[in-house]
Amino acid sequence: MYTPNKGHSRHILLFEFHKGNRASSAAKTLKDTCGNDVVDKETCRRWFSPSRFKKDDFRLKDEPRVGCSKKLNSEQLQVDIDENPTCTTRELSKTFNVSRHMTIYGEMTLLRSRELQTPFLDPIITDSDEKGLSATTMLSAKDSG
Repeated sequence: MYTPNKGHSRHILLFEFHKGNRASSAAKTLKDTCGNDVVDKETCRRWFSPSRFKKDDFRLKDEPRVGCSKKLNSEQLQVDIDENPTCTTRELSKTFNVSRHMTIYGEMTLLRSRELQTPFLDPIITDSDEKGLSATTMLSAKDSG
């Protein structure tokens, strides 16, 4: 069975919209034709909504989203930590222009798993508004809990 990619699915949705079908009908057609994992009703509703097709916005490409987290390069993070072992998570988040709480913490968790090979997280101490916890303490607490 053919599984359309995101672009093809959007073209099919646009076709269904121009035929005068409803979002739920378009979702059912796609599921019946291509399988259950192609698109859900909520996605169809979003494309058929007043902010998209109903306002004659027929652009089918992804648009940049406000607040969308960016990918953080683990290797570059490690290089920056090696170059400045006293940097804080706040400084790192500004350097990489990413969310401090989840992205830096998540990447540091991944890097922590590599620490057995090369310990480099020990010297990182967070700043006072992060309650003075070191990154290693934060990661160790997660590992033990």
